[in-house]
Amino acid sequence: RRGGNVVDPDMRIAVEAGHFTEMLVLLVRDTFENSLKLMGFLGVVYSISHVLFIVMAAYAFLGAFATVTLFGGPLVQLDRNIRSQEATFRKSISRCLERAEPLCLCAGEASEGMEARGRYERLRRQQWARVWGRTSLGTFRECFGW
Repeated sequence: RRGGNVVDPDMRIAVEAGHFTEMLVLLVRDTFENSLKLMGFLGVVYSISHVLFIVMAAYAFLGAFATVTLFGGPLVQLDRNIRSQEATFRKSISRCLERAEPLCLCAGEASEGMEARGRYERLRRQQWARVWGRTSLGTFRECFGW
């Protein structure tokens, strides 16, 4: 992300909003462009064969539906979980830094360390699940494109 170095929270929000706007414009543009290409192509196919048109339209719809339902929803949920777990992990680390002296005096570093390792392990498993999901999505799209 471009706003990774920004310390001021208001500036970070502005950078993230700008990034979101750019990505939204690209999404709308690409969707519109691909829809026009698909309609033009299906128009040519329809003039050649009506049955082929129906088969190709059904194939495109099936691929889009499968991509959204099989991969889209789970990947969005994984991204939300990862963001939440990253925030929890950062909070636990900052809490350890803020309470360093009391933790040392009470010998609580072992318990805090175990909690932090557990949070990190959950975050790491979620990250690997996201990698697996994105790889599966890419494989599905490549195979479905044949």
